[in-house]
Amino acid sequence: MAQIYQERFEFGTDTRQRLVGAQQIHNASYPPLWDRGIYMCGISEAHDRLEIERIDAPFHVLLFPVAGSGELFEDGRRHPIQPGTLALLPSGGQRGFRRTGSGVWQYAWFLLSTVARWQGLAGPRSSVWPCPDSPLLHDAVSLFHSEALRSNQRDGTDLAAPALDLLSAALIRALTPIQHKQGWPLALQALFDTIAARLDEDWPNERMATQLQITPNHLHRLCVQHLGMAPGRYLFQLRMQHARELLLHGAGVSEVAPAIAYREIASFSRQYARHYGFSPSQTRSRLARFVSKRTPAEDAHAATAAPLPSNAHLDN
Repeated sequence: MAQIYQERFEFGTDTRQRLVGAQQIHNASYPPLWDRGIYMCGISEAHDRLEIERIDAPFHVLLFPVAGSGELFEDGRRHPIQPGTLALLPSGGQRGFRRTGSGVWQYAWFLLSTVARWQGLAGPRSSVWPCPDSPLLHDAVSLFHSEALRSNQRDGTDLAAPALDLLSAALIRALTPIQHKQGWPLALQALFDTIAARLDEDWPNERMATQLQITPNHLHRLCVQHLGMAPGRYLFQLRMQHARELLLHGAGVSEVAPAIAYREIASFSRQYARHYGFSPSQTRSRLARFVSKRTPAEDAHAATAAPLPSNAHLDN
C-alpha cells in the first residue's frame, strides 16, 4: 500500500462507519487480514450525503449493499447499486461511488490487495453483479469488527480468528462467479477492443500495460498465456486485418498505412506482403472473390477486431 494515489471523501453529518484494518494505526486493527489479501473492511450507514472517489488506487473496492441505493460513477457512466448486488471498483483508474435516493444506505465494504488471490477482479472498468450473500457479508463484517475490538483489548476472550475465517470464506464464495467470468481474458479483450478502435495511434507495450495498471512484463505473460502470443504480435495482427479490410473496400495504400500507424508506406507494404504473402495492391484481386460471397452480416463481422481464442482460460 505504499503506492501514491488520490482520494476524495464527502460525508454528511449523519454517516456512521465501523471498520477493521490490517495496520496497527486502524481502530480496530487485525494484522492477519494481510494474509487474506484484505487491506481493510467495514460497514457504513449513510443518512444523507456520501461520495467517495479515488484515482489510481492500488487496491480493489467491493461494496455489498443491504438497504437503500447508491451508484458507481466512472468516465461519465453510472451504474445503480441496489440490495442483492455487489459493486466492484477494480484497482487503478478514476472511479467512485455515492449514495442516491432518500433512504438510508447501508452496505459492507472491502479494500482488497492486488495479490494473486484476487487477480480475477482486475479489469479496466467498474461493474455490478448479482449477489444474494450481501446480508451475510454485512453480518460477518459486523461480527468480525466486534471480535477485532476485543482482540485489541488483549483480554484473551476474543474470537477474531474464527470470525475472520468465516468472513474470508463468505467473501470467496461471493466472488467466485465474478473471478471466473471477469478475470484477465475479459480485461485483455477490453484492452484490445479499445486499441482496435484506435489503430492509427502508437501502442508500445508500456502504454498497453498502463491501461491495465500492470507492468509490461506482466502484460507479456498474460498475452502469451491467454492469447497464445506476445502483445506486440497480437497488435500487429489487428493492424494487418484492419489494413486488409480497408484495402478490400477500396482504400489506397497511402490511406491505409497511416490508418494503422505506419509512417512509411514502403515499410507498411513490406510488412503486409510478409504477413499475407502478396502485396497490398494485389489484395482485391486475390480476395475479392471471397468478399463477393459474404453476406452483409459476415462482412461486418470480418471487419471487427479478432476475438480472444476460444481456449482462453483463467489464471486462477
